[in-house]
Amino acid sequence: GRSRAPTARLPRYQGARETLAAMILSESREGKSFYETRALCDALGSIGGDEAILTLEELLNKRRRWLSPPGSDRDAIGICAVLALKRMGTPRALAALEAGQARWSKGVRTACAKALAAMRREAGLTTGPG
Repeated sequence: GRSRAPTARLPRYQGARETLAAMILSESREGKSFYETRALCDALGSIGGDEAILTLEELLNKRRRWLSPPGSDRDAIGICAVLALKRMGTPRALAALEAGQARWSKGVRTACAKALAAMRREAGLTTGPG
């Protein structure tokens, strides 16, 4: 299987986490492409750490209309966060995905459920179809 990001990273990544979080959450991102936002979330997820999870949880928990370009899928930003959390694969990321199943957006809830099912399959934790 794929390797997962460690649960804790060296402190030297703190500045990168902070910069990426600021870039993702900045209102100046209005109208930016989904792919750019996904790349930023992927980078944040690859660095890992609790601070990264906090930022990704914020994307799951809040409706930020300005994060979605006009005409785009309003669930897209939350789904970017789901993919990054799945990539991290830590217990805290798993907890964020479990909590995400109760969020406002059906698309995000579904993405969380699918990510959790895939993580469980990869870990050999499923007992039936899933």
